[in-house]
Amino acid sequence: MSDRRADRVREEVRAYLLDEFLAGEDPSTLRDDTRLVGGGILTSIDTIKLVAFLEDRYGIAFDAREVTGGQLATVRDIVAAVLAKRGA
Repeated sequence: MSDRRADRVREEVRAYLLDEFLAGEDPSTLRDDTRLVGGGILTSIDTIKLVAFLEDRYGIAFDAREVTGGQLATVRDIVAAVLAKRGA
């Protein structure tokens, strides 16, 4: 996995989460290992919005098992899932 690709995806995902779901919050509160679902950041509807963003932005698709199976639990997990789907 390319560090540059991972860094770019991480920054894009963090920016999206901060803008869409954590507006006005200190960006340092969103770490790579912060639990998004179950951690009070994303509701089930928010998770659907996140998946739509990821699919549109990166040209990938998630199935329901991946979304509910914890592959999008943290920023770190999201980056890994995006890179795996893009074959990085």
